[in-house]
Order: sequence, then structure tokens, then C-alpha cells
Amino acid sequence: MKNRYIMLHLFALGCLLCPVARAVVPPPDGGYPGNNTAEGQNALLSLTTGTFNTAVGSLSLKSDTTGSGNTAVGAATLLANTADQNTAMGVAALLRNTTGTQNTANGALALLNNTDGNFNSACGAFALFSNTTGANNTAIGDSALFRNTTGAQNTASGVYALIRNSAGSLNTAYGAGALYSNDVGSNNTATGTYALFNNTANDDTAVGFNALAFNTSGVDNTATGVQALYGNTVGSDNTANGSHALSHNDTGTRNTAIGFHALDFNTNGNRNTAIGDIALFDDTTGSNNTAVGDMALQNNSAGSNNVALGFQAGSGVMIREALWKPPELLFLCSQCNGTGEYVGLTDRQKCQACEGRGWLVG
Repeated sequence: MKNRYIMLHLFALGCLLCPVARAVVPPPDGGYPGNNTAEGQNALLSLTTGTFNTAVGSLSLKSDTTGSGNTAVGAATLLANTADQNTAMGVAALLRNTTGTQNTANGALALLNNTDGNFNSACGAFALFSNTTGANNTAIGDSALFRNTTGAQNTASGVYALIRNSAGSLNTAYGAGALYSNDVGSNNTATGTYALFNNTANDDTAVGFNALAFNTSGVDNTATGVQALYGNTVGSDNTANGSHALSHNDTGTRNTAIGFHALDFNTNGNRNTAIGDIALFDDTTGSNNTAVGDMALQNNSAGSNNVALGFQAGSGVMIREALWKPPELLFLCSQCNGTGEYVGLTDRQKCQACEGRGWLVG
């Protein structure tokens, strides 16, 4: 009798714990044939044979007839759409899209004007706002790629990144205001706030805050570091690696600066090479100089054709003074036969003729 009492209690407990299969009450509305879901005034109003669409919001997917696999959440999202596999979330996102496919817009008015562009992704209010037929673009951030219309394969991540780009393609911008003014320039890469901010040219690479910020038409420049090549406008074929390297360069071309403040004040000098912190620091218009070593030729301002190797080498050179001559203008010292030493009767001393260098300048 006792065992039967225990069994009854266990049965009752089991009934309480067992899940009961039941339908949602009241049943969800908005379900339509073809696995379509619509909620909101005139949502999916024109649908005929399209399947697997979801429209939530007034006028969302209103024009879709045969398009399938679309998701629209927000008033007027994908309003004109007739294509497949688009996703829009936010008021008027992808509003004018008609035949463009596989686009994703997340944010108010994102990709609003897209009509035929495909494979675009926009995340942020007004991102890719003006895009019409451009394809394979990615915009993340408020107003990123805002003016892009036909440009393709651009990537912009950051507030106002590539905001003015219209037809430029294959650009990459990471950071607020990166490539801000770029319109038709292509093949540019900007990583850092305001990097390549004023750029309109092609084939430039800037990594760092304000790197190549004022570049307009200079091409084939590479800047890595805070404010590297900051003031460059039309100079081309320059390479700057280091904070403030070639920071003041304006029209100078084919310069290479590696190191903190290397060639910092160069403006119009050409074909200079500075490797080391503060190397060729004061050079403004000098050309064809080579400085290797921290602070090498740091005081050179307008001198050209100088070579300095080593820490602070040639740091006193100011203008038109060659530290070394090109090799063809050197000849072996006849007093020491290139040894740099004068052999005396009892000891060795530094050769006075060549000052211990072993060579003389012709």
C-alpha cells in the first residue's frame, strides 16, 4: 500500500514536469503562403510568387512580386525591390533598390538610392546613401561612402570615411575621415583618422593619424606613421616610415625617409634618402642626399649630393658642402698607400695627408 502511494506521487510529479505541446495562443498573424511574413500597412502588398520574404513595417517590400529571400525591417525598407536576397534594416534602407541583389543595409537611409548595384554592405545611417550601380562596396559608419554612385570594390570603415567618393574604385579606408575628399581616385589605402584626408589621386598608401592628410594629386606615395608625409600635396614616389617622417614634404619626389622625424622639413628636395631618427631633419630643398644613422646630416638645409654614414655624421653640414664625393672622384693616398697610417721610424701615426682616411678627394 505504501509503495502504491509513492508511485502515485511520482506519476503526478512527472505530469507536472513533462512539457506540453501546445500552439501559441493567439496564433501569430502575418503568415502567408510561400513562407512569407508581412507585418505593417501595405507590407509585401504586390507579392505574387515570391517566397521566403519577411517584411516588417509600413510599405516594406511593397513592390516585390516574384523576388525571394528578402528581409525588410522598417518603414519603406526595400520599397521598390523586385530582386532577391536583399536585407534592409532601418527606415528607408534600400528604398529605391529594384534589381540589385545580395545587398545588406543596416541603418536609416542606408543604400537608399541603390537601384542595380549588387553585393554591397552598408552599416550605419546614410552609409552608401547615393550608391546606384556600384557593386561590391562595404561601408561601416555614419555616412561612410555617402556619395559613392558607381565606384566599386571600395571598403570604408569609420565616420565619414570615403564620404565624397563617387566613381573611385578599389579604395580602402579605415578610420574617421579617412580618404574623406577622394572623388575618383582609385587603388588607395588609408588606415587611421584623417589619413589621406584630401586625396583625389591614385595608388597612395597611408597608415597612421593624419598620414598623407594633405595629399591631393601626388601618386605612388607610401606613408606609415603619425603625420608621415602630412603636408605632401603633389609630390610622388615618396616613402616615409616613422612618426613625422617627411612631414613637411610638399612637391618633393622620390624621397625615402625611415625613422622618427627623418627628412621632416623637406619641402621640394628630390631623391633624398634618410635612414635614422632625425636624419636630414632640416633639409628643405636639398636633393640627392643620403644620410644613414640617427641625426646624420640633421642640419643640412639646401645642400645636395651629400653622403653621411653613422651617428650624427655630417651633422654640421649646412649648404653645398659634400661630406663625401662620389667614388669616381676619390683616389688612394700616396703618402700611406691607403692604410691611413704613416709609418715612422719608431711608431705608427695617423697619416696627415689624408687625415687617416686612406683616400683623398679629387
